[in-house]
Amino acid sequence: MRLFLMAAVLALSPATAAQAASGGKSDAEAKPVAATAVSDDDKECRRIAITGSLVRKARVCKSRAEWRRLDAEGNDGARDIIDASRGRPSGQ
Repeated sequence: MRLFLMAAVLALSPATAAQAASGGKSDAEAKPVAATAVSDDDKECRRIAITGSLVRKARVCKSRAEWRRLDAEGNDGARDIIDASRGRPSGQ
């Protein structure tokens, strides 16, 4: 346990010193990232788990607007289920 702790301290020490010398900014913060325009028509592919399989996944490609609409519909459905379960007294 002590060996692990010492190794962790030694591994993090140079990184902390380098960050302090650079004014506290990491490499990601120091370099400005070019803004990329994202369109609703751009295709986005996701890997969706197949029901009944532990490993198999299907690749589904849709536009960003379609994914946003599907996410909103799923959230609305879940919210409706929760609201319906809270709205009535138990036993009715």
